Amino acid sequence: MIRKKAVIFDVDGLLLNTEFTWLECWNVVAEENGVSEFGYLFHKAVGTTGNDIERMLERELPDLTDQMRQILLEDVRKVGMKMVDDSLALMPGVPELLDDLDDQGYRVAVATTTSRELTEHRLKKMGVYDRFEYILCGNEVVKRKPDPEIYLKVLNALELRPEDVLVLEDTGYGVAAASAAGCDVIMVPSVNEPTEADEARAYSIEKDLFAALERVRSDFICINGER
Repeated sequence: MIRKKAVIFDVDGLLLNTEFTWLECWNVVAEENGVSEFGYLFHKAVGTTGNDIERMLERELPDLTDQMRQILLEDVRKVGMKMVDDSLALMPGVPELLDDLDDQGYRVAVATTTSRELTEHRLKKMGVYDRFEYILCGNEVVKRKPDPEIYLKVLNALELRPEDVLVLEDTGYGVAAASAAGCDVIMVPSVNEPTEADEARAYSIEKDLFAALERVRSDFICINGER
């Protein structure tokens, strides 16, 4: 078994159901604007933000005007933020996993691409904000996942080595970032199926957080009392 001191979590699609709500939102906006292919593009947008999404739409929807692409994005932001907040929920298995990690004495932290404001609001709304020792957000790093910066900063803040930490992620970008930082990472896919690259980088790929919990119990030992 492998000894670990801490577990670092992604948030969207891993702790919270937000990725599934955003997928629904993209499909709603696609139908309302008569651009059916727009809905499918959410799968390519997962794990990216801002300028990356705009560039992706330019590549994938070259026949649309710049104005129409902006309308689609503005509609997604307007509709999606309300949909996410209205339907916000913990992913199945989150309470059980956090309770078990706490019982075993693991330190737990968050590394998310989402902004500090939204992350704190959502985690507090779900009653789990205080469960984490340390939280680092997307607007607090220079480079986003798949760059390892966010994980390296969390490791530095916790004063831990990569081999001391287990990461849980749902996207390929997150898996790549954690792997590049030198951490073992369990992937629990959300809206996208794992790729061959994900399979190569991940310690394991589990169908849900209950399976991830069983993997932690079977393969990892917590070094108790070291906080």
